[in-house]
Amino acid sequence: MVRSNEEIDTRQTRTKLLTTVLQRASTAKWFAAIEMAVVLLAFFVFSKADVGIVDLVGMSWLERRWTLLGAYALVLVFPVIRGTLADIVRLVASDTLLLGISGLAALSTLWSPLPTATFGAVVSLALTIAVAAYLAARFDARTLAALLFAAMVMAAALSVLTAFIQPELGLHDSPPHLGTLRGLYVHKNTLGQAAAIGAISGVFLVLDGLAHRRWGTVPAIFGLALVIAVLWMADSRTSQMSVVVSLVVMSGFNLLRRAPDRLADGAGVVLGTTTLSMTGLLVTGLIAPIPSLLGRSRTIFARLEIWSAVFDVLDKQYWLGLGFESFWVEGSPTRQTVEATVGWAVSYAHNGYIETVLGIGLIGLFLFSAHLIKTCVASARLAQRTQGLATLVPIMILALVVMVNLSESILLAPGLLLFVTYLVCSFWTDPKHGRYGQPRAALPLAGN
Repeated sequence: MVRSNEEIDTRQTRTKLLTTVLQRASTAKWFAAIEMAVVLLAFFVFSKADVGIVDLVGMSWLERRWTLLGAYALVLVFPVIRGTLADIVRLVASDTLLLGISGLAALSTLWSPLPTATFGAVVSLALTIAVAAYLAARFDARTLAALLFAAMVMAAALSVLTAFIQPELGLHDSPPHLGTLRGLYVHKNTLGQAAAIGAISGVFLVLDGLAHRRWGTVPAIFGLALVIAVLWMADSRTSQMSVVVSLVVMSGFNLLRRAPDRLADGAGVVLGTTTLSMTGLLVTGLIAPIPSLLGRSRTIFARLEIWSAVFDVLDKQYWLGLGFESFWVEGSPTRQTVEATVGWAVSYAHNGYIETVLGIGLIGLFLFSAHLIKTCVASARLAQRTQGLATLVPIMILALVVMVNLSESILLAPGLLLFVTYLVCSFWTDPKHGRYGQPRAALPLAGN
């Protein structure tokens, strides 16, 4: 019995020693540098650039789910070392709507025709939320924008390089996008989304640098020029227009800083409901002539065919959906039915709200819409009650999310960068955390 107690004491001593070493290491500058490098690479993976990298280096056998799992694991190592996992759990637990969305996604495994695929997506969703909570608790707006920008500049540069050295990988090799830049990504629109995130974060860094005469402003200007060039070469009209709208929205909310609270709240509600309203108008065909004037009628009408087909497949299961992230699994009956109806390969619904209904039904759509509107209103209050460019970052990101999801399906997509940044903004601006309404030039850096 004495020997057993000695063994217990030895183990406890070793555990305390290891904890002390890790805590001391976590406060070192080199540890923080490694942490930021890992986050930068994780952003690279979350943007789906890893798909092109594994092909470029001849590792096409490495599936994205494993690189994505590796990114989750590496990022979450840092809160484990620092002992801040409990803080992350409390941060997530305070968001009732987000818990409801996650719970409904988990329950959809019970009625999903592909429960294994749905279960994997639910696990990925939980890990995505955990990573976003860690990022929101650890970094301020400027630091996180710098990491986002660096990752997207790296992706843009490698995409252009890939197009030169291996055109068969870096350029689309078939109609209707023959010869269009896609770089490290499977499609030009995915590259466009990455470039859009880089453009938004780059604009903020350049403006902030000019305002405060920071030393990194000149490199940021060159990086922003590269990202904008790639955005133009990718010919992703949705991403291009989304960036413009995001900048306009940022300017508008900047003017609201002296306006009454009710006006800012109303502007937040309008921002949060824009995509849902536009989706309804598109589905009913009321604004179909507008895309024709923009020269995009063929694309819009093709998407209308897709939406009609998916609603036929959904039938009377619109309240709960057909299982989170199961509708478009390769070889699934639902996907095959849609493809047989429209006559070409389809891999997603081309609309974030419709995609949400397919996965977790109208109940899920209601929950997420409420979460989006809540986040938009909180972000509007943050922009209205505080000074500094950093407090406008959530508004810029939310405007990008709202616009992109009009024709892309990344509103509730686990492991995708735009969804991660949306979640970070929702945690940053939640009034329960005391983040907004304080006269600070930047969002606070947790732990300092």
